[in-house]
Amino acid sequence: MVFCSQRQPESIYLHPDRHDVTYRIVKLLDEQKHAMVRFLLAGEEALAAGPLPIIAGSENRCRVDPEEDMRITGIYRDLWERKPWPDDAWDFRLRDVFDPLNYVTEQDWLDSAGRAMDRKIRIDEERFGGDGRE
Repeated sequence: MVFCSQRQPESIYLHPDRHDVTYRIVKLLDEQKHAMVRFLLAGEEALAAGPLPIIAGSENRCRVDPEEDMRITGIYRDLWERKPWPDDAWDFRLRDVFDPLNYVTEQDWLDSAGRAMDRKIRIDEERFGGDGRE
């Protein structure tokens, strides 16, 4: 799945769906974007040597939580993909073990967990009144 950013027009994002690859949305590197553009413009002669599949790796350091709403991230998604993350769905960002496959730095993981906790508190406040803390 490829997305475009409304805030950074030159940015293209990829949402991988592959074993042993991050579940998070990643910003393509310049060389990945250029390879894809060359492939798309080359016509039939490019079929044999295309850049696909594009596989996100640790060098794709700019990552976005797919749980975040498009209004927050600025990353455009198709209509069917825009559904907000359900309030009762498990938020993977709340796992308590650092996962280097999905987070390139420990700070990235902590920031993501913080956004997940902010979301959980907001949902609890809307549902139950109060912030859900004891």
